[in-house]
Amino acid sequence: MEPHLVGPLGTLYSWTTVHVSTSRQVPYTIGYVDFPGDLRVLGEIGGEIDSLSMDATVTLRADADGTWSFSPIATGDFR
Repeated sequence: MEPHLVGPLGTLYSWTTVHVSTSRQVPYTIGYVDFPGDLRVLGEIGGEIDSLSMDATVTLRADADGTWSFSPIATGDFR
């Protein structure tokens, strides 16, 4: 594998919500996000997951502690 610079915007390819886990609090949502250059990344999705749809635009978010996730962008929120 090689490192790639990505983001901040990607396209949601697919997602699922996990309801059973022995190692972390549930439910949580994960999804595949496509970026330019044929790069697809699996990661956690936060924010308003009820609004998720195929091909939705999501943004890559990074916290100060180094954790990262994707969040959906409402139509018209990004200019």
